[in-house]
Formats: sequence, C-alpha cells, structure tokens
Amino acid sequence: LDLLFSGVLARYPELRFVSVESGAGWVPFILQAADYQYERLAVRRERPELALRPSEYFRRQVYACCWFEHIPETHVVERVGADRILFETDFPHPTSIYGPDVPDAIKHGLGHLAPDVQRRILWENTAELYGKGHSEEVIGKSLREWRGNRIHVATKVQPIRWPSPELDDPRMRG
Repeated sequence: LDLLFSGVLARYPELRFVSVESGAGWVPFILQAADYQYERLAVRRERPELALRPSEYFRRQVYACCWFEHIPETHVVERVGADRILFETDFPHPTSIYGPDVPDAIKHGLGHLAPDVQRRILWENTAELYGKGHSEEVIGKSLREWRGNRIHVATKVQPIRWPSPELDDPRMRG
C-alpha cells in the first residue's frame, strides 16, 4: 500500500516495480482495499498529484509474480491483468520449484488458463518488461540463447527440461 499511495508512481510514470517472492493471489484484495480507501478518504482532494486510483497505478507500473499457486482466471488474471503477472521459480530458496517440478507447477497453476494467457505470464510479460519485445522471433532467439545454460524451454511453453544434472540435486528438495 505504501508504494501505491507514496506518489512515486505518479511522479515517475515510466518506473516499473516487480513484487517477487510473494505470489499474486493477494493482489486483488489489496487493490480493492486501496481503491476503497482512496475513494472513501477522498485522497485526491488532499493529494492532487495522485490523479489515478491505486489500482490504476498498479496496472500501469507494477507486476506480481507467481510460482506455486493456482491462479484463478476471474479472481486474479482479470483483476490484476494478464499483462501484470510474471512466472518465477523462486530458485534457490527452500520453497522454490525447479527441475521436474516446474512443468507440474505450470500445469497446476496456469494450465486451466487460455494458451495466450499462459504465454503472456510465462514469457511475453517478462520479455516486454526487460525490453526484449514479445515476437516469436525475439522469444525464439532468447530460448536458443538460454538452451544449454540453465534451462531449455520449448517455444510452445512446454516441456521444460533441466539438462544439467547438478540442478536436479535431491538435496535441494527440502
């Protein structure tokens, strides 16, 4: 809430924030609560520089990440925006997913979403955020560059394989 009411987003409209390691399921509630407070307390009257509602600043400048959670389409994707959710693995933290768990997490958390929404969350949002574009050519090039490094991901979102045996170390499985 502090970020949404601080005025930073209003003063720096090109600045982007990514909320990592926190999931995305909480975001609709926070945005609803922030908008309620903004309207109820007439924040704009006291802070005219906050011309937009908090949810509008969020939709313009903030991203939320998901990795383990089931992302409900109507509750999270529609309210937060498919273009504001990024997929992460949270590796190497104890609650992270990696190796063979990644495809399962994608299937469980995002598998019910339309393929274009999955693609947006898994690839396109990150590519756009970091200035890589989102065309097939750019994504394909990025995937070819990543191949052999840490992960190999097919252009169609799956399957995800970890070619390096040391990354599938059972000791990292908590």
